[in-house]
Amino acid sequence: MAIYKPKYRSGLAHYADPNTLPGKKIWIWGNKWNQLVHDTLTENFDSYLEMQAGELETQAGFTFLQPGQTTPFSI
Repeated sequence: MAIYKPKYRSGLAHYADPNTLPGKKIWIWGNKWNQLVHDTLTENFDSYLEMQAGELETQAGFTFLQPGQTTPFSI
């Protein structure tokens, strides 16, 4: 799965064997939440996408990656 922002010519990709890591999702905030997104979730952008997959098993757990950073793990 991947997210791509054409305006910025940048994106993020996640790849994994679906038999090993079946749980993946992309969360997108709708237009109703634009002010919340703009003020609290981004650095002055009107859209917010969140890719969820990988080593963390619950939605309550999270980590941040820097541009170009990778985090290898095994199950």
